[in-house]
Amino acid sequence: MENNSLNKNEYEDLSKLINITIKIVNLYNKLYQLELNEKKHTKEYNLFVSKLKQCLTIENNIYNQIMRNLEENKKIIYYLTEKYNKELIHQNYSNQLLKLDEMMIITRIISKLSRNFMNNFDKTLSQEKAQLYHSIYNSIKTKNIIFVDIVKCFLPIVSEITEKQSDLNITKYLKKIKYATSCIYQEIEKEMIISNFEINKNPYISYKFFGQMNGWPLELINEVTKVYCIEFYTNILNSMLVYDDKDLLDKSIMAEMLINQSFLRAIYLLLDDETIMDLNSEFHDLIDDDDYQSILNNREIVIDLIIKSYKKVKFDKSIPKIISLKL
Repeated sequence: MENNSLNKNEYEDLSKLINITIKIVNLYNKLYQLELNEKKHTKEYNLFVSKLKQCLTIENNIYNQIMRNLEENKKIIYYLTEKYNKELIHQNYSNQLLKLDEMMIITRIISKLSRNFMNNFDKTLSQEKAQLYHSIYNSIKTKNIIFVDIVKCFLPIVSEITEKQSDLNITKYLKKIKYATSCIYQEIEKEMIISNFEINKNPYISYKFFGQMNGWPLELINEVTKVYCIEFYTNILNSMLVYDDKDLLDKSIMAEMLINQSFLRAIYLLLDDETIMDLNSEFHDLIDDDDYQSILNNREIVIDLIIKSYKKVKFDKSIPKIISLKL
């Protein structure tokens, strides 16, 4: 069995990572609280954005140092995933976006270390193995690009829902999402820092461009996108159907449901109309199926939230600016 314990230097590096990440998450929490108290466009808010930038520079330097030793990088990933195995397995993605807590700290560290490792692992391989690794890496990178594009579309949708939300107890949860999302995803964080945490209502998305740069035909790009989007769609749908209508009286759960609804709407923006119609038809077949009535009982509001996501497709189509080469 592989020894996942850390030596003194590795513990010190992990301690540096944890300490700076705690500061970063605390700054995100502070920015969220300021926006919640309608102090977003103030000197105080801008000061904390500046502090965040400083901490991100320090954090980046620590990761660059660790990156020089891939074995240390790998050991820290194993150590954290083993220590927080139960929490990571049972992590609810949509619920996580309502929190800036200890698991956000761990998630950010593991995510960044994993990116470090994936970006540099090929340097340790022979040319033949490196070629095989690049095929695997491109598959993983494709899935990540598609997911980040979904998140980019998700943010303006959830922002629109937040602006229209009359229940302030739900609004306070929804306003946290852009800070939590920025904290998790490096690509989102870069854009948020530049825009001073103003959400781009018409974001550029690049999944088609990435596929084209890899020489894939349009049919393959669409098929790969469809596979990954439907996988995420299924997970979101299942997480929504876990709750029944009485659960939605809890404001945090209702906020979670609106997050999930926003993700469904964002997913449709990467799919063709035929696929969206098929998913819609399959869902209606499900709710009409006698065998599922006992499961779907007392879920009228939940089902309505899902159905409304389909009805917004035409409205949402103007959101993304799709980067692509001429086909």
